[in-house]
Amino acid sequence: MPYSLKGRNVLVTAGSRGLGALVCEKFAAEGANVLINYHSNAEAAQQLADKLEKEYSVKCHIAQADTLVAAENDQLIHTAVEKLGGLDIIIANAGWTRFTRPGDIYDMSHDEWNKCWAANVMSHLQLMQTAQPIMSKNPDGGVYIATSSIAGITTSGSSMAYSVTKAAGLHLMKHFAFTFGPEIRVNAVLPGLLLTEWGMKFGDNIINALKERSTLRHETYLDDCADAYISLAKNTSATGQQLTVDAGLALGHLPSAKQYALQLNLVSQTAKDQLSRNPMTTFSLKGFCSGGISSFGGSSRPSYKDSHVLSIEANSCGNSVSFKLIRQKRPTGLKTREQGVENDSQKLNVFSDIRIARILDNIGEKNNERRK
Repeated sequence: MPYSLKGRNVLVTAGSRGLGALVCEKFAAEGANVLINYHSNAEAAQQLADKLEKEYSVKCHIAQADTLVAAENDQLIHTAVEKLGGLDIIIANAGWTRFTRPGDIYDMSHDEWNKCWAANVMSHLQLMQTAQPIMSKNPDGGVYIATSSIAGITTSGSSMAYSVTKAAGLHLMKHFAFTFGPEIRVNAVLPGLLLTEWGMKFGDNIINALKERSTLRHETYLDDCADAYISLAKNTSATGQQLTVDAGLALGHLPSAKQYALQLNLVSQTAKDQLSRNPMTTFSLKGFCSGGISSFGGSSRPSYKDSHVLSIEANSCGNSVSFKLIRQKRPTGLKTREQGVENDSQKLNVFSDIRIARILDNIGEKNNERRK
């Protein structure tokens, strides 16, 4: 039966910016009252609340809370009931991660793993534990929609911890749906590449490569993604579902950390073979692809004297990879770790740096036979 959003009371965590802010506006446009949760940017949250109240004539309030903290999640539910007069829908949009080297289980500390777990799993449990008795008593029950990620269904994403905890969060949603139905419907939205303030941190090279990898050849449009929350909130026949809105990115066979490592090992071994035949003292590593030149170096650019150029051809996962090793006797300004190499006349070690790994995976993708 139809489930109108008009007059419903909605809590949106991490709702002051990006996807969360647009979701808040979508619900307000449907006539719902909204509590905007924010972590630190009170000004942005209040500006959004004022805008929504003025444009859509709904109640809109803000509430500060750190969803990493159990007590604050509990209080956030009570604040929503107090300020809105009830609680019908929760959009659990908050999460946490940071960029790490793919496949490196040591790159994120135990404390950071725990932080990912707290944000991407435990916050959902804490919100539901407090909200379930409240929403179950509503005449039409309640709705819980979590923001997950395609990282939860692939071995990709900004970090291993993020991918693992997003996967755990998705399984938790299934348990919620099974346990609290029929009173509460529980679903998840899995966005792909969103060009929010966070998404732009990937940089142009990775963004363009991900667009090319996507079946629809573009990023996940914010408006399309936000519409998914409205659709799930209204749909009284959907629960325990994962709605992927990613422009077909997950269909493009996102690389695993293992694939990254294989590529790095292949490049390293090929380079070692070349060096054994033509020893070099120090060098800089650059990658060339059909989309232009992608440098693996840091901000400091070395100067070259008596430089000698070698070309190394490697092949990985069906993609042609080309490199140049540039010999220099007296380099200046060369940051060896940022360059991803170790200065040693006998060997070459390619560090598993996230910038190197991701660019390596992008090289030659346009010529991949799967795309023809």
